[in-house]
Amino acid sequence: MVIIDKDACIGCGRCVADCIANSLSIEDNKAQSSGNCLLCGHCVAVCPVSAASPASIVLGAAMKRT
Repeated sequence: MVIIDKDACIGCGRCVADCIANSLSIEDNKAQSSGNCLLCGHCVAVCPVSAASPASIVLGAAMKRT
């Protein structure tokens, strides 16, 4: 699953347009994941503000801090 940083997301929709699993949408001008993510990384690659991150990276970093 992809994690969207709501503070960083500008709602451009590039990730939604590029998502091959159709698991992203724009709600309240921010990208949101539905949970059907294939972890392909397309959204991460096309996001102009680095608001999309694979959950495994985000969770791994959090675990290292504890």
